[in-house]
Amino acid sequence: MYKWSPLNGKYCININDNKNFNMIILGTSGSGKSFLAKKILEVGKLNYTIFDVHGEYDIEGIKRLDASKISINPLSLLGQSPRERSLEVAYVLKSLFNLGNIQTIDLSNLIFEAYQEKGIYEEDDTTWILDPPNFRDILVLLNRKKTLATNAQEINKYQSIEPYLSFITNKIFMYNSINISEIINNPVIIDFSKIPTLEIRYILIDTILRSILSYMYVSGQSKLRKMIVIDEAHFVLSKESGLQLMEKLFAEGRKFGFGFILISQTSEYVKKLIPNSAYIFVLNMIEPGELEYISKLLGGSDMDIYKAIYNSLLRLPKGLIITRDILQDEIVLVRSS
Repeated sequence: MYKWSPLNGKYCININDNKNFNMIILGTSGSGKSFLAKKILEVGKLNYTIFDVHGEYDIEGIKRLDASKISINPLSLLGQSPRERSLEVAYVLKSLFNLGNIQTIDLSNLIFEAYQEKGIYEEDDTTWILDPPNFRDILVLLNRKKTLATNAQEINKYQSIEPYLSFITNKIFMYNSINISEIINNPVIIDFSKIPTLEIRYILIDTILRSILSYMYVSGQSKLRKMIVIDEAHFVLSKESGLQLMEKLFAEGRKFGFGFILISQTSEYVKKLIPNSAYIFVLNMIEPGELEYISKLLGGSDMDIYKAIYNSLLRLPKGLIITRDILQDEIVLVRSS
């Protein structure tokens, strides 16, 4: 049988010595997840950006950016060709609105045509620096094509995607008012809590993350220079496009000097990201399925270790964390203070 053996001292982690800089923090609401994330950033003296979905972070001396007062154009090419970006944006909207395959293809073709109307051509990369279209331009193009349609089938095709384009034609997506370089090079909290709808919030977060990915590729390889904290990570990971984006960021961030801290109340959406995580910190969990998964994840095949972790997680007080020290191959119970 296993029991906890008390030790005096500090539990230290060395992010730079691991295969990547990524971390996952799991726990029920109010268990201390956000406090732990802030402690890691503070003690590690890290440069960071926090994606604050509910407006819960307020760190003295750190700039807060109200996302409802900025503008970013999701149709910016972000280092891709017009065709690639058209497909990518259409896929994001497919994930968000559960569009069908035909609707997604039609939407992608419409976006691609809007690039051409702005003088941005697939075969001429010198045109890629021109101002891209926005969602309002796409909607205007759609209405024009619907007016010129010669049969009911063509009209129905455009009508099937028109409501979604109308919904996302928002002033937030008209042009670019934020400087991604400033967000990356300075500590900042981006507050998304005042964004009016979840769909607009998701597109905004997705676009900023893709802008960061584009910046990574352009900036080149580096030692650790930025930690990106995404609170309520399931909001992003529950969408297929969001999960694929985070998988790419998790897998490729290390060589460009970027690490990610994902905070979630459930392990359901982070499972695919665990193999590319250097640390997993677990606070209080009470849902039986979560307890079983986490206990097996940390304890392995040893049933006695599994039971010890399971029983501890079930009654873990606020601020206590269970993790596995990869270097020492030990299960550790830590108090964050």
